[in-house]
Amino acid sequence: MLAPLIGVHGLVLPAVPAVLPARIEARRRLRIVGTAVAAVGVAVAVLLAHASTARPLGALPPLALGVLGLCAAALLGSWAVTLRSAAV
Repeated sequence: MLAPLIGVHGLVLPAVPAVLPARIEARRRLRIVGTAVAAVGVAVAVLLAHASTARPLGALPPLALGVLGLCAAALLGSWAVTLRSAAV
């Protein structure tokens, strides 16, 4: 039940940096979009692994919480770079 929910909403998350302005070189765009996609992919994998144990989210181990925090920071960072480059 959790996988379709994450899949549907997770599709939008990496798409935000994909609309980077054309003035950014292709290698940098690829790095930004790759970071966002990897962050969402790892977060989905961690949440799916935890969901397979049928325990509540409050029972996430500290390591999993740390990984999710890093994923969130990477995704927010890619969005910040996108917004900053769009404003310039």
